[in-house]
Amino acid sequence: MDNSSLASDPKLSVFVSANAGTGKTRALTHRVFRLLLNGVKPDSILCVTYTKAAAAEMQQRLQNTLSKWAVCSESELISDLTEMSEPNPSQEKILISRQLFARILDNEDGPRIETIHSFCQTILSRFPIEAGVPPGFDLITESESNEILQQRLLELFATPARHIKQKLHFLAKITDERTLSQYLIQIVQKRDIIEKFATDPASAGRFKEHLKTQIGCKSMADFSSEKSSMMAQIKQLPFQKMADALDGGGKNDKEAALKIKRWAGLLPEQAEAEWAQTPTRVDTNTESGHKQYKQSGHKQI
Repeated sequence: MDNSSLASDPKLSVFVSANAGTGKTRALTHRVFRLLLNGVKPDSILCVTYTKAAAAEMQQRLQNTLSKWAVCSESELISDLTEMSEPNPSQEKILISRQLFARILDNEDGPRIETIHSFCQTILSRFPIEAGVPPGFDLITESESNEILQQRLLELFATPARHIKQKLHFLAKITDERTLSQYLIQIVQKRDIIEKFATDPASAGRFKEHLKTQIGCKSMADFSSEKSSMMAQIKQLPFQKMADALDGGGKNDKEAALKIKRWAGLLPEQAEAEWAQTPTRVDTNTESGHKQYKQSGHKQI
C-alpha cells in the first residue's frame, strides 16, 4: 500500500507533509470519500483548510465525483473505487456510492469544508455569550475595514484634536497624504503592540539595545559617533550637481534645488538637526542610462 492510500485510510490517524502539487488535496478528498463509503454521516465530517481556494477546490472535487458516480457505468465506478484503495467493492458498496450524491444534496450540514477563519466564526456564532462577542455579530471584510479607517482618518485630518494637531503637522512635512494614511492604518491595526510598548518602562531600553545590535554599536556613544559618520558621508554626495539638475526643472524642482543648496551649506551638526525635518528626497535613477534628480515625500538619498 502506497503513502497516498495510507493517508486516505479512514481507520488511521495520519499527518501528511509534502510539497505543493504532490496530491495532498487529492488524498484528503479520497479520505472523505472512503469515510462516506464506510457509513460515516456527512454532517460528522469536517475538513479545515488554510485558504478559501483550497476549500472551494475540495468542495468542487467532492460534488463532481459524487455526481459522476450517480450516473456512470458500473465498470467505471469500480475503477474509481479501486483507484482510491477500495478494491473489489461489494454490490452494497456500489449502491452506497451511487446514493451518496443524493445524500449530500439532502444534508446541508455536511461534509463541511471550510477555512480556519470560517470554522472559528461558526464556533463564535454558536457560543457568543461564552466568547464575549455580541450575538448575531457579522464580520467585515478587509476592504470594508480599510474604508472605515480611511473615513475616520479624513475626519481626523479635518478636525484634529489640539493634542495631536502639532504631531499631524510634523508628519505632514515629512511624508505625503497616502503614505501617512498607510502608516496610521498600520498603527491602528497594531495598536495592542504599540500600547504595550508605550506603557512598558523597559521597552525603550530594549529598543535601544536592539537598535545598537542592528547597527553594530556597543554603546550609545558609539551610536552617536556612527550617526555623525553617516551624516559626514551623506554630506560628501554631489549635492551641487543635484541642485543644478533640479534648477532646470519646474517650480517645485527649483524650490527643491534651493533647499538642497541651503542644506549642503550647513555645518554637520546643523545638517543632522534639520535632516529629520526635511521632506525632500534626492534619488538617482539610472534605468534610462543617465542620472535624474527628483523630489519626493520621503527623506532618503
